[in-house]
Amino acid sequence: MEFGICLASRPRDVGYVVEAEQLGFTHCWAADSQMIWSDVYATLALIADRTTTMRIGTGVAVAATRPAPVTAAAHATINEIAPGRVFCGIGTGNTAMRIMGHKPMPLAEFDDYLATLRPLMGGRRPT
Repeated sequence: MEFGICLASRPRDVGYVVEAEQLGFTHCWAADSQMIWSDVYATLALIADRTTTMRIGTGVAVAATRPAPVTAAAHATINEIAPGRVFCGIGTGNTAMRIMGHKPMPLAEFDDYLATLRPLMGGRRPT
């Protein structure tokens, strides 16, 4: 059985993730909501630097707030710090977008976004 932890992206909470890894937790999802917490990728960089085995990633990244190449580059950067331990959860931004007074990304637009993101996440160019 595997156990994971999800946290708000705040540098002051990174210690919880370190402790969770020591207790045998295998995954950490960091939430991405810019108007509520800190930057998810800065938080993930701290987590990547302070853990050794835990798989880490976004839970979930907000597609509507970053172009696909920016999301891919951010994940690639975290993967340089924690090779092979990074994953990407991504969504339309229900909470994050509504807090900013916008609607989440429409599903057709999200589908196009994913078509661009997928190859980039694999180190390829979009077709």
